Amino acid sequence: MAPDNTPIPPKPVGEETPAPEFRTVGPIAAIKFGGNDVQANLSAMGTVSAGSLSATGSAIGAASVNGDATVTASMVPVLLARGETTFQQSYASAVIVGGGADMKLHQAAAPLIVGKTMELSQSGGGVLVTGEADVKGSWVGVVLSPKTTVSDDSHVIVSTRAALIIAAALLGGFGLVAIVMALGVRRVMRWRPISLPSMPSMPSLPSLPHLADLQERWLHREA
Repeated sequence: MAPDNTPIPPKPVGEETPAPEFRTVGPIAAIKFGGNDVQANLSAMGTVSAGSLSATGSAIGAASVNGDATVTASMVPVLLARGETTFQQSYASAVIVGGGADMKLHQAAAPLIVGKTMELSQSGGGVLVTGEADVKGSWVGVVLSPKTTVSDDSHVIVSTRAALIIAAALLGGFGLVAIVMALGVRRVMRWRPISLPSMPSMPSLPSLPHLADLQERWLHREA
């Protein structure tokens, strides 16, 4: 039988091989994880790059999601998403949602939350930067938003209007930065005060018994 010498057609320029689809149904540990659809259950991952993400009871160092993200009972220090995002019973240092997608936080906490629209219920946030915020039964430090709805059982320390007044009063647009730096310096100084001994407080020669004895012996020897 003669061999088949039919040439293999070349791969079209610009065509990319689709990323494999990863699914996890049990515990898994990985430094780097990626795929079209990532489902992490009771897993630990360093970084995740995915088209969509569903994490439950997991710890993820940093997650970059091009689509929707749902995080439940997990810790994700940095979460970047471009689709509908639900963050519940979880903690993150920063949650940033782009692409104009909606964000919902329920029984969650994050020092920095950024997105076009967000809904917080029974959650805590340090700084909210958004076009529209709906805060229900939550605690928030600073809200920067042209439209904010706050329920009676919520607490907002610094509203958008107050933040603008403070920023205008102190160093223009750098007002908030100045406040944070000042409070940080005061807290550090209280935690670890700097105390240097001065020369007048140093002990004198006669107050040192060993040196005084040596001095007396030297004088008797000279006599």
